[in-house]
Parts: sequence; C-alpha cells; structure tokens
Amino acid sequence: MKANTKENLKLTALALLFIAVVFPIGLALEIHHINFEKWFGLIWWTAIIFGLLASLYSRDLRKFRCLAVFLGFLAIHASALFFYLRHATAFPNLFFLFFSPLEGAAIGVMLFIFGGAKPHREWRAARRRSASRREGTATTRKDAAPR
Repeated sequence: MKANTKENLKLTALALLFIAVVFPIGLALEIHHINFEKWFGLIWWTAIIFGLLASLYSRDLRKFRCLAVFLGFLAIHASALFFYLRHATAFPNLFFLFFSPLEGAAIGVMLFIFGGAKPHREWRAARRRSASRREGTATTRKDAAPR
C-alpha cells in the first residue's frame, strides 16, 4: 500500500473517530439543556488551528522545547476561550473566521522564535521540464540533434 493511501486512511479514521466521540457528547449536552454549539465551536476552531500547525511543524514537535511551546499556546488558547464562553451566549464564528489565520501565524512565529522550529515544507523554485520530457519522448544526448 502506498504511503499516501495509508496517510489518507489514518486521516479518515481520525475523522470518523472524532464524529463518533463528539456526536454523542453533543446529544447528551442537548438533553441536559447546555448550548452545545458554542462548545463545539471551541473544539472545531482549536482543532483547525492547532491541527494545521501540528501538521506543518510535525518534525520539530518531537523536540521537547518546541512541544512545550506548542502545548503552552494550546493551553492559553483553550483556557482563554473557555473563560470567555462561560459568559457568552454563542461562539463568535465570524470573528474566528478572520482571527484564526492571524492566531495561527502568530503561534507559528512563536514556535520559530522560542521553540526553534522550522516548517517542514521548504518552498523552492520548480524546475520546468521540456515538452519532450513531459510527453515521455525525451532522447539521450547522443541521439539528440545538434543545435
């Protein structure tokens, strides 16, 4: 099995596990008349922001210092939102739609400064292949016509 297929299966299994865990919890909270939507917003946006950061900095999160910085910001994020949502009537989804990229970028910078992390995807200029190589009709240098 290819590595991409294994990775896709892992992500699908995690998504199904997330649904299997969150849905019954939401149903139980609705039965007890607790506003599930605002707490689900906390889980949803935290999973998006920190999941993408964990994916981007996955190699460096194996180091203790970087992991400690990451978990510290996760604790600050979750506790600040928890204290805000205890008094709020709903989760501010529209605010988070614009705020989450800024928060993710700020945490990424802090991981770089304090955790010594670098994103594992290094961007480099793509090399263009000639039309003959794209079509699979490339010739060797010996067979190529002189210029």
